[in-house]
Amino acid sequence: MNVCNFYILLWCIFNATFPLGNMISRPVFVIIFAITVYYVIYAYMHCKLPKYFHGLTLLLLMFTIYGVVAIANNDIHYIRANGKYVPNEIYIITAYKSLLPIFPFYVMTLKKQLTVRLINRWILIFLAVTVLTFYLNYDLMLHASSTGRTEFTNNQGNVFLSLLPLIPFIDGNKKKYMLILIIVFFILFSMKRGAIITAMVVVFWYLLNMVKTENKGRKYIVITGAAFVISIGLFFADYLYGHSEYFQTRFESTLEGNSSGRDIIFAEMIDYYLYDASQTQQVIGSGANATLDIAINYAHNDWLEILINNGILGIILFVFYWVRFYIQWKGLNHHSILYSAFGMLFLAYFFRTFYSMSYGDMTSYATMCLGYCLAKCTEQKALNNNKTKNNYAIK
Repeated sequence: MNVCNFYILLWCIFNATFPLGNMISRPVFVIIFAITVYYVIYAYMHCKLPKYFHGLTLLLLMFTIYGVVAIANNDIHYIRANGKYVPNEIYIITAYKSLLPIFPFYVMTLKKQLTVRLINRWILIFLAVTVLTFYLNYDLMLHASSTGRTEFTNNQGNVFLSLLPLIPFIDGNKKKYMLILIIVFFILFSMKRGAIITAMVVVFWYLLNMVKTENKGRKYIVITGAAFVISIGLFFADYLYGHSEYFQTRFESTLEGNSSGRDIIFAEMIDYYLYDASQTQQVIGSGANATLDIAINYAHNDWLEILINNGILGIILFVFYWVRFYIQWKGLNHHSILYSAFGMLFLAYFFRTFYSMSYGDMTSYATMCLGYCLAKCTEQKALNNNKTKNNYAIK
């Protein structure tokens, strides 16, 4: 067992216990965080980090400064939608838990501890853990319901979405198609409209990219497989629509423009920024968790969340982060597995910035995929540099 297996195992335990409030998750997270910090320091000291990390570093620095200020000020924040108190340290912990694990997976890949073979071994376990948590969440909501409802919106839909970028690493197209269908099935049953729409975009882009990059001899086979996946996915959706009143309601409310109160929250945030925020607050923001002082919940839109909390300065850094992400992706060979995985990560999390919280909700599955891809970018760049030097030496 190498350290990567141990680190992944800890994340699996945490992912299975944290959503349920299990006390086991706390000591497990302490160990995870200690390992993560070690690798963050190691990466900055010993690795020549690719361009993506330039944007990530500035973003993390911003979250750290605002998080420390929030803890020092000891402000009190509540989510008025459910009356829950939000400790000030949650702001910085959320950012760290989401983004810092990219560093350990990056270093572990460079050290040959994280490989495609390892990803293939773990992906079924990731799927099993996510399915288990899906049903445990459902049971909790069922027992907490006082209305007799049996259908709910399950937040695990976003976790299933984060598994999709691992699909390109799977051996064999049949296995890929099967895993896509299983993941899409659970995303549909989660009733998370944002996750469903994003999954449709990500899967369609991936299947289209498979068809475009496949050699002529196998292109028609891949087209047939892609058509089969799309057909079965549409069958799942049609079945749900015909047998689930709750799914019908969610679908029809989406067509009517119902955004679960997001439109009201968005309007309150924009009005505050334009008419109530001071010039200083417009530039550097109103501080961590300031959105909770304006509306009944978080913005559920990364751009508005950062605009209120961190001002125009935060938006500039966030744009810089996504530009670096995009440049890193587009610098890859379009025929490579890395290009597909990187593209699915970019599309999934960029789309989420508009309806959910992407930077604060990257799962360990997504950070593992991203860390692996970034390390391979580093290796490829080093290989190209060596070839260039050799060519000059020959000349």
